[in-house]
Amino acid sequence: MNKNTMITNVVDKDTLHKIQNDVLQRLSDILANSFGPMGSNTCVKKENAFNIYTKDGHTILKNIYFHGIIEQSIKDDVESITRHIVKTVGDGTTSAVMLSAEIYTAIMDISKEYNKPPVEILNAFKSIIDEICTNIKCSGHKATPKDIYDISMISTNGNEFISNTIKDIYNDYGMEVFIDVSASTDGDTVVKSYDGMTLNTGFSDPCFVTNKNNEAVLDHPRIYFFQHPIDTKEMAVLFDAIVSKNLIQPYSKLVKGQEATLIPTVIITPKLSQDLSAIMGSVTNLMSQQDMANKLPFLVIEGYHQTDEVADICLLCNGNGIRKYIDPEILKHDIETGDAPTPDTIQDFCGTCDQVVATNSKTSFINPVDMKNPDGSFSTVYNNLLSYLESGLKNAQNNGEDARVIGTFKRRIHALKSNLVELMIGGISQSDRDALRDLVEDAVLNCRSAATYGVGFGANFMAYSAIRKFRSHADNMTKDIVDSLKVGYEYIIGKLYENTSFGFNKTDEEICDTLIEYGCPFNIRTQSFDGIVSSSIESDIIILETVSKIIGLMATCNQFIVPSPMHNVYVD
Repeated sequence: MNKNTMITNVVDKDTLHKIQNDVLQRLSDILANSFGPMGSNTCVKKENAFNIYTKDGHTILKNIYFHGIIEQSIKDDVESITRHIVKTVGDGTTSAVMLSAEIYTAIMDISKEYNKPPVEILNAFKSIIDEICTNIKCSGHKATPKDIYDISMISTNGNEFISNTIKDIYNDYGMEVFIDVSASTDGDTVVKSYDGMTLNTGFSDPCFVTNKNNEAVLDHPRIYFFQHPIDTKEMAVLFDAIVSKNLIQPYSKLVKGQEATLIPTVIITPKLSQDLSAIMGSVTNLMSQQDMANKLPFLVIEGYHQTDEVADICLLCNGNGIRKYIDPEILKHDIETGDAPTPDTIQDFCGTCDQVVATNSKTSFINPVDMKNPDGSFSTVYNNLLSYLESGLKNAQNNGEDARVIGTFKRRIHALKSNLVELMIGGISQSDRDALRDLVEDAVLNCRSAATYGVGFGANFMAYSAIRKFRSHADNMTKDIVDSLKVGYEYIIGKLYENTSFGFNKTDEEICDTLIEYGCPFNIRTQSFDGIVSSSIESDIIILETVSKIIGLMATCNQFIVPSPMHNVYVD
């Protein structure tokens, strides 16, 4: 039999795991070049755009491409998983990828040593991480404006002007402030404030961008809040009815020279299955061809996970959530009572605000219609919602609820009480402004997280310290897993200090032993153990959870199917 006839599009487990390990190591090596304050900038060449000079791990990661199908797929998965870090605490992508590369090999070796399937090792790994994260949560303290300054100094590589600006914003507007970062159109850094709320999810397609700051801005829009994915025919019909009545029909009239008014429209949904929509593809194609000044006033926010926060925004915008129905009888009943929309009544379900501003990662709702009274005082709707959330938080704490339940209440209260402040970053050139904006966004996200969840030491110190304590009472397989975490953290902390006077001629373990002895990270900027290398305690937690997700995805995948045997270059 001809050997070639046996080639399939299936790549076996051993080959796949080797590729996974190689890709993780390669990504780690690339990101390590820009790691920490002593790391160098990476120049990213964008087609038909300015060069980007950045140290931001996620920006570098998303611009890396591999020739191989499997290699690129692995990179895409890693990028997707680490995106949560960026949206939550800003910084930490590089640490998560470098840790994953070190620990993945160790986990697979432990699986072989104990003759246990990877999933069993992973379950133990996740339990260990849960305990470590619990210890980290107990070690933080409440954030102060001084902490905000210290965090900003670390995140911006010692930019005192920006750090003082961020600290002043927190002093002026309180610890619940929500700072939105954008690039200024000139050299001046400007601060503006608004009332409103922000969702950590942005536009679904760049075609919606309406200005040079890569934002989609709509004034006084109708906002439709879909509580569930638009992935049924019935939901798609409602979606198409909204777009058709608000935009397509009046646009067709305008093209013919008739009088018509385009209605600014925002649709928010966890997911949009575009193949079910008869209209979405044509709209996005049209908008891709339009210049920024003449875009259809249309925006889709897709992929949100903060269901409760979306419900809060919906309430303050005076909208009615649009749900999915499985039982046709319940749907019929709710249509009759007016609780469910039809294509003819869908307009009754929208909310509004003065302005919606979206980027690829967040969306701000400025001055929701039911947030304040005409005299500027907070509305009854707002006060009742705040009272409900504060009561819920108190009850959750008193009843010893899970930390995630408590965290959800805190996050919703924080979002509700936030002032919206826009921080527009100035600079000599557009590329300078864009590069600084990336750093400031990381700083602002970490500060926001610190204000909500508390402050601890940065530079991965909190996690490493918790691992050292855990290790003291671990044994057998558990001890080996914890040791892999310990060694992984020693590697990345060693990388952080390897080009500094503190790390000179020391092993990774010796560096970390010294840090534990002093009880805080070494400050590279001041060359001392001054105790001001600060970060949100959530950063260490999310990095660990991200590592768990990356390794879990890799280790439990036993084969890979490429598009066809022709693409299977992985066989001998």
